[in-house]
Amino acid sequence: SNFVFGDVIDSTLSIDESVTEIEKRIDAEGGEDAAELKALLVEVQELLETMKKTGFVPKNNGLFTRLSNHLAKHGWFYGSVIGLLGTAAMQLIQG
Repeated sequence: SNFVFGDVIDSTLSIDESVTEIEKRIDAEGGEDAAELKALLVEVQELLETMKKTGFVPKNNGLFTRLSNHLAKHGWFYGSVIGLLGTAAMQLIQG
């Protein structure tokens, strides 16, 4: 996961780099769940884009339920996605 120090507004590059790293890790460690993990990552990217455009975090219980289903088997994926969402939320808070 990535930590952003300094200006959170300039952390878009960090988010993009994180997505790329998650994609690589899915390829390396996703196994039989790789396609589903990639689909979830695309959905998370769409959520991040919505957050960026609208300035708020839309409710999406289905996404979080599907993410949680992978917590035990792919905790790294869950943690990475939560880190991405946290970074985006901090961008919103900072304005």
